[in-house]
Amino acid sequence: MKRTPIVILLLLAMSFLISCQGASGMKEKLMGLKDRISGKESIAYHKTELDTLPEISRRAISAFELGKRGMLESSTDITVDPQGKRLENTTNYREFMRRNTIIMDFSSESDGTYVQDMLSESVDRYGRIDVSHERIMYSQREPTESETAVIAESMLHTSRGMKYMDSASRKRFVQSVANFQRDQGLSADGVMGRVTARTLARETSVLDIKEMTSRIVLPGKPRMLIYAVPYDVIKRDSEAFSKGYESLEVVKKHALTQEQFQEIDQPGQRFTVFVFFLDRVDPSRTVRICLASTENRWTDAISPLAYAPTEWPVLIESFQIDEQMGESPLYANVFMKGKYMYACVGCQRLK
Repeated sequence: MKRTPIVILLLLAMSFLISCQGASGMKEKLMGLKDRISGKESIAYHKTELDTLPEISRRAISAFELGKRGMLESSTDITVDPQGKRLENTTNYREFMRRNTIIMDFSSESDGTYVQDMLSESVDRYGRIDVSHERIMYSQREPTESETAVIAESMLHTSRGMKYMDSASRKRFVQSVANFQRDQGLSADGVMGRVTARTLARETSVLDIKEMTSRIVLPGKPRMLIYAVPYDVIKRDSEAFSKGYESLEVVKKHALTQEQFQEIDQPGQRFTVFVFFLDRVDPSRTVRICLASTENRWTDAISPLAYAPTEWPVLIESFQIDEQMGESPLYANVFMKGKYMYACVGCQRLK
């Protein structure tokens, strides 16, 4: 397959994904995937732009994204063995956008089969992060005549979704189509018409996926957001603060800065600590919030036992200021139970 057709296919796949998840409003630029696997050892890798990966590898990444969203059945140039599709994640990926992929292994067999292992990181509009270890085994072949007709119709339909893409991607799509038309002796107007779609469909390889598996990766040290809100503020509209991640914006709006905390720093005053876990948390691991005058310190001012009831839990715990807190700094430390003991996995200075 020539480079121009694969570029068009990938842009069409991106358009399909974005048009299907457009309601999420994810437009922000996203950061990198860093050392999130064991929480112990650093992982050395080199940043690689998507365009520099082998074309067959890029197409596998795109196919996996369609698979996670349950869209493979709608894809006309990809087939998948139902017995080989085993995805551990139950995340609604229509609400998530892939932001990083680390290719761990890529190999080809003598029978034309490719195998790709990768770590994939996705994020939703709240900032919640999903990390998966993914494996895909696949091959490619020329389409049959009947497949060619179906693929051409799909291309015509999907190309309309280019309006959801950013201007740079739309310009690249038009240029790629025009280049393909010129190579094929067609009128190079950059428009995906029926003749262009049919010609492109004949040049398109069908991806046959034999195996597609994923498992959830739980980081050793989850990322989180920690806020303190005056208890009296929460009492006035408790429902607004009790909706899990849907309450994130209202919590941030009323969260105390260190200077504001000083103003309520009187014995008897109450405040509530919110901990929003950005990474998945093992629901079997006990999590507790501790107040201390130093970072990472365990004290008696600690919450009752708390567990992670959801994949991205939100912990809410109220505390009362006493005289022992004095004039010293105050930290909210988050402890998580390991195999034998607790370890501090998060910290936020309150004053």
